[in-house]
Amino acid sequence: MNDLQHIFSQFIEKYQLCNNQSKIIVAVSGGLDSVVLFNLFKHWSPKELVICHMNHGLRGPEADEDERFVHSMAVRNDVRFFSYKTDVEALASKMNMSIEEAARMARLTWLEQLVRCLGFDVVALGHHEQDQTETVLMHLIRGAGLRGVAGIRPARGVFIRPLLECSKQDLYEYASEHNILFSEDVTNKDRRFLRNRIRLDVIPALNKAAGFPVYSSVNRSAQWIREAYTDTEIAVDKYLSHAITRVSDRELWLDISQFFNYFKSIQKSILISVIESFYEDIYGATYPEIERLLNFVLKGKTDQTLIINNIGITRSHDTLFMVRIEEKIEKRDVKINNSIEIPEAGLVFACKWCSMSDKININSRSDTEYLSVGNDVPQLFLRSFKPGDRFIPLGSSSFKKVSHFFIDCKVNRWKRQQVPIIEIDGEIAWVVGYRIDQRFKITPDTKRILKVSIKTL
Repeated sequence: MNDLQHIFSQFIEKYQLCNNQSKIIVAVSGGLDSVVLFNLFKHWSPKELVICHMNHGLRGPEADEDERFVHSMAVRNDVRFFSYKTDVEALASKMNMSIEEAARMARLTWLEQLVRCLGFDVVALGHHEQDQTETVLMHLIRGAGLRGVAGIRPARGVFIRPLLECSKQDLYEYASEHNILFSEDVTNKDRRFLRNRIRLDVIPALNKAAGFPVYSSVNRSAQWIREAYTDTEIAVDKYLSHAITRVSDRELWLDISQFFNYFKSIQKSILISVIESFYEDIYGATYPEIERLLNFVLKGKTDQTLIINNIGITRSHDTLFMVRIEEKIEKRDVKINNSIEIPEAGLVFACKWCSMSDKININSRSDTEYLSVGNDVPQLFLRSFKPGDRFIPLGSSSFKKVSHFFIDCKVNRWKRQQVPIIEIDGEIAWVVGYRIDQRFKITPDTKRILKVSIKTL
């Protein structure tokens, strides 16, 4: 076994990242690091190995060529290949993030979905020793806390990084020895990105000032910090195990009645963990944002609200209600006897005609309703709530603004854009999950019945 293969295998065993019965997705960009990572795994012989590639849409034809290169690599090695193309610049603009942050969020979100869909165990990423140093310095420059300057972990969630103790030079030598082809990403030299400026300018200056390469010493300090941070993580996990109630991947409640018994450093770590639970493996808040949130917890009053990194937070006595703010539901034309996915709300909507002779089970379920429709060819739309919306809630005789209805039903303001509205022939027929309109109630005069339902995606 050559030196790099040995370092790779020992690292996997040391941190128990996976085993020979694991099914592993290798994320391959086409660059040196990920291509070598795949080859190391191929010789390591896990139970099953597949390759995936994300095209970030940032380099036009060059990015498409990288995708073709990785696909051909999968074909040559007789492994399955999965790819996904996205518009990172549009996502960055929409989410008010840097391109780096948006690319990372899109990439990790897709990889998490892929590993779940395939039923695999882990996703292997090609971060190496120099990446670790760059990450530590980048977080230090940005004023990160202990967790940030502890750097990249060997494993977090479904993600593993088996090359963290391998140098870039090790990878080059391995590729040369095994005649491994790889592509060069020209954006790695683009100084618009902070990580590239650290790699191309800051680290060479540090090496020159220190008189030796700083990679090992910086990473050794990060390792010390990771070990010291373990006690904090234990305290945070213990607190959250009984204080957090997760309603969905978009919403949770946090009991803060015991929060004030902890030291400030642990209080901050609790809040960081909660914010990050909405965005797996993504650092979810800056230092100023965590300070604002801590002050909100310590001094906030009931019904006060706050937004941190697209998470809407409302306080009610000793509970924080936290909801990830999603994009509003796009208006969709709905076809009867069909279903339609609403990915931005994580729902599937379906509707179909019912015969007058069908057995109709009208009960208190909020996910299914039956509507009286007079038109044989009604025009149906599904959309978000918008200011000025009015309807006549079932049981009422007068119009009510949907915004006031939401207040009466205690629908958190951050969730309102995620409540689908069913519109029939220009009138609101159903505020989905809450109430139908009185005008669509089934009566003895009803001629046509439309069954409408909603379920999670």
